Amino acid sequence: MSRIEVDIAGLQAAGAQAFTAGGDVAGLAGEAHSLATAGGAPPATEAALGALGAAWGAGLATLGDEIRAVGMSADAAAALYQRADTGSMCPTGD
Repeated sequence: MSRIEVDIAGLQAAGAQAFTAGGDVAGLAGEAHSLATAGGAPPATEAALGALGAAWGAGLATLGDEIRAVGMSADAAAALYQRADTGSMCPTGD
């Protein structure tokens, strides 16, 4: 029977990077909203920019949350693989 080998440390590292990147993307959400509401434009333009900033910010926040979820899933998968390796697999590899 063939073995399934997983680089657990690599999976954990990728998960951590994705989680961090998701936080960075989510942080852009507030900046997008702030940028769109900077003021100084005619009222119609400010209203359009405000709507754009709100939509863009909401989209970035959602994207950031999803990227963080990928990171958490990778970390959870690494933990499950580790548990399988230490608890359920035959120690001799047969």
